[in-house]
Amino acid sequence: MLYVSIATSSEDAALLKTLTESMRRFCRSIELCNDYLRGYYGLKVTTKRLLQLLQKSSKSVTSGSESDFPPAAIATVQRLHELGTSKLAEVIRRHTAGEKGWDGYDEAEIIATRELLDRDTERIER
Repeated sequence: MLYVSIATSSEDAALLKTLTESMRRFCRSIELCNDYLRGYYGLKVTTKRLLQLLQKSSKSVTSGSESDFPPAAIATVQRLHELGTSKLAEVIRRHTAGEKGWDGYDEAEIIATRELLDRDTERIER
């Protein structure tokens, strides 16, 4: 729900704070349940957006934001983005292969996850 609230935020500092908090909550959800598909999906979407904001923002936005916690470092956000991507790919691969224990996901979630991964994959033309 926190991630959804960023659509109303127009100020970079407020957006940075909301995205950072959203990322932390998704991290907590996957800490509690290692195979939580929605948690990894949210982590990937949030970190992608956070990376875009951190890379374009100036130091005044990141250091001048009044929040209870500092914004995450770009390297940390990149590692979390990679973790989300790799875990989602693993879920898709293992679910598609029909491995035991990987069949409890809703088919709509699998389709949405596959589309998310396809959007971020670079196309190689030969």
